[in-house]
Amino acid sequence: MNIQKIKILGLQFLLLNQMLLVDLYKPKQISAAENTNQPSSDYIKQIPDSSYYILGPGDVLSLKVAEEATNLNKIFNINGEGIANLQRLNRIYASGLTIGELTEILNKEYSAYVNEPDVQLLMVRYRPVKVYIDGEVEEPGLYVLKGESSPFELLEEEEEEDADDDKWRQFSDIISVKTKGLSTLDRSVFFPTLIDAIRKSGGITMYSDLTNIKVTRINSISEGSGRIGTKVNLIETLDLKDNSQNLRLLDGDTIFVSKSNKPILSQISKAIKSNLNPKFIDVYLGGRVEKPGVVTVSKVASLTEAIEIGGGAKVLKGPVTFLRYNSDGKIDRRKFGLRASAPRGSYKNPFLRDGDVIYIGKSLLNVTTEVVTEITAPLQGLVSAYGFYKILTDE
Repeated sequence: MNIQKIKILGLQFLLLNQMLLVDLYKPKQISAAENTNQPSSDYIKQIPDSSYYILGPGDVLSLKVAEEATNLNKIFNINGEGIANLQRLNRIYASGLTIGELTEILNKEYSAYVNEPDVQLLMVRYRPVKVYIDGEVEEPGLYVLKGESSPFELLEEEEEEDADDDKWRQFSDIISVKTKGLSTLDRSVFFPTLIDAIRKSGGITMYSDLTNIKVTRINSISEGSGRIGTKVNLIETLDLKDNSQNLRLLDGDTIFVSKSNKPILSQISKAIKSNLNPKFIDVYLGGRVEKPGVVTVSKVASLTEAIEIGGGAKVLKGPVTFLRYNSDGKIDRRKFGLRASAPRGSYKNPFLRDGDVIYIGKSLLNVTTEVVTEITAPLQGLVSAYGFYKILTDE
């Protein structure tokens, strides 16, 4: 077979190969299944329900009473006593009411001054949110979160309470400039959520059960007052299935993260990946280790792994003393022999928390040598430590 025939056969093979595989390389149009459901005009009327938000000290609102009563329009704040100053009505107590409840009351009150008032209240700035978190988080307690995150830095820097009328009139002018061209005080606002609170408290522990988080909050007066609660499965949010489980938090909310019977490493892994938990923690190593001091380890590290990061234990070593300050104020103190084979998460090889203390003690030989050296210190130059030891042990 000559070279010309080989070239022809090669060309034929390439053409055949291209014909057979053409569908593999040809871009295909992928379309969704035919859908007859078209959004109607009702879709754009799905305004989020804010009837659950209860007003309190620090909130700032915009009031519009009626089209023909522009002199009554005002931007006002609720001060530390829960009092707001309004035109004609003067001082009113607004704390504890929802926007809907306050709107209904103001419509009745302003009917004495305006024919058929149509009160409209809009939130200008939300007060800080104080929440209490307990259970299986690293640092339970009371935390203060920003009531909102807004691009208007000026609004976040202005004082909220105990301001005089002149200052709030200036504040009103500033907002008017900032929102020029907008029909309302529409802003890009983001609210604090359950994840924000857990992150603020240092993240979850190895025993946290994210499928069983209990949240309670203050109920509105018109709904019966008291407190209402719900159960949240935050894993649904971390798995990108249901973001509604990441509840928006309100002032006065309480959060309780339940405890599982055993460590749930998969949840910790998800918490770290989603930035719910810090990736690293600091623990202290002391005693008979190669590199004593503060050591940074992974959030899921165990005691033996921290010791390895610290260079490992020295050859002559005694028992390990482990100290942890629990959130309830008690001290978890353990003393045991170091075992590299101890299961992760066990009593002798616990998963670590930020601030844990690991101290490797001295062996009996270490102690004996130090005692002998201390006793012989006054006799230095007369007899060696080894010689003195021989005197004590020889018969």
